[in-house]
Amino acid sequence: VQAGEQALDVTLPGQPAGSGRLHPITTTLRRMKAAFSQMGFQVFEGPDVESDEYNFTLLNFPPDHPARDSYDSFYTTRPGMLLRTHTSPGQVRVMQRLGAPVRAVIPGACYRYDQPDASHNIMFYQMEGLAVGANIRMTDLLGAISALAKMLFGDHSRLRF
Repeated sequence: VQAGEQALDVTLPGQPAGSGRLHPITTTLRRMKAAFSQMGFQVFEGPDVESDEYNFTLLNFPPDHPARDSYDSFYTTRPGMLLRTHTSPGQVRVMQRLGAPVRAVIPGACYRYDQPDASHNIMFYQMEGLAVGANIRMTDLLGAISALAKMLFGDHSRLRF
């Protein structure tokens, strides 16, 4: 120890480490799930690795649709399996499992072979909703979107339709 310096006591406890924070996308997805749950929607999550049947065929994509090409989608080494390109396969699974009436949202990561730039990447998040039943109208959709905006951004939020 130099003159005028204090000795370092290595037996003292260190500074507590910072706990970190959730990623903004994680926070937003959690808030959106909570908002839709409060509106009576069930939250379903499907697999990231999806079958061609669920990702395309059961959604009426024709066999020659460009999205099925290997340069638009990420296929795995297992035949007929790919990283999902949208969360729409979740709608098929919800309808198969629950039938109508149903109100559900399906959030998740999606993967597409895309040229990355300021607004595109090969992986993005999507959340879509499904409301099937008697007496469901477009005004119900508009009301749900408006309520979501108010829950996420505050009561002052206004939407244009």
